[in-house]
Amino acid sequence: MSAAPTITPRYELLALRIVQGMTIADAGAAVGYAPNSAYTIAASPHFKAYLDELRRQVRESCVVDVAQKIAMEASPSVDRLVHLRDFAEDQSVQRGCANDLLDRNPATAKISRSETKSQVNISFGAEAVRYLDAVIAERPGQAIVDAEALPAADEYVRPRTLDELVEAYDGDDR
Repeated sequence: MSAAPTITPRYELLALRIVQGMTIADAGAAVGYAPNSAYTIAASPHFKAYLDELRRQVRESCVVDVAQKIAMEASPSVDRLVHLRDFAEDQSVQRGCANDLLDRNPATAKISRSETKSQVNISFGAEAVRYLDAVIAERPGQAIVDAEALPAADEYVRPRTLDELVEAYDGDDR
């Protein structure tokens, strides 16, 4: 049995187009696949896993961007609340600003933040188990995945941009 399929640059382009919101058929056409070929590729478990990972990375990237923007705006926003609390003509505005400031203080906030850890269990279907058994049998004593090639658990892996993918694409039609 052969090694696990790899994601070619063209598959990466297809996945990126799908993540950007294109239909499978349109994304396939954009990278030179016939609709049936694009649907076949998109139905592959390996491609689906890659697509899910790409979507997760895009989501995380967006969350990081939003969190950075909020952090940058926090101080000016608090300054504005203090100014309104102290100088607004309407007492209800002053009171609302005072309440907002108190709600942002961890010692007096109505809502507190807590962190939890979770464990994810992955279930493999019979076909996946047979595949893994075959790979293990072909490579006794060897790792199925090169652990050194994987990023550390806490390391962020930046998805490649469309420009990077296009530049890396060498015309291989696999």
